[in-house]
Amino acid sequence: MTGQSTDYLGTKERIQEGGKFKELLDKALAVDAKDFALLHLRGRFAHSVASLSWIERKAAAVFYSEPPTATFEEALEDFLAAYEIKPDWIENLLFISRIYHAKGDKVNAKKFLSKLLALTPNDESEREMQHEAKKLLSKC
Repeated sequence: MTGQSTDYLGTKERIQEGGKFKELLDKALAVDAKDFALLHLRGRFAHSVASLSWIERKAAAVFYSEPPTATFEEALEDFLAAYEIKPDWIENLLFISRIYHAKGDKVNAKKFLSKLLALTPNDESEREMQHEAKKLLSKC
């Protein structure tokens, strides 16, 4: 469901891999509920599931008697939990900002975008995230 390894898979394979991924995340978080990276990944999983199109949801229902479900609120909870542990993580701040922006909560979107933009990027990927954050901030 998340990550580059699923980018080139078909819907059926993405859904199957997503189910395995979520199961492993839940097991790992049962061992260490304060692992910020695991919380972020679970948030990404929830974000991906919540973002499924209508047709992808129908496909999931074909492959699973009970397809995975998640909401943007669940994703936000995990991203915010990761933020409490590691507040200076640019990628996590961007996901938080995206959700607040999508919900129409411009105050919180601006708050987290400002935090993100105040940080120094460590690599090209983080510079690209900051570039996206600037575009998103201009829409708030």
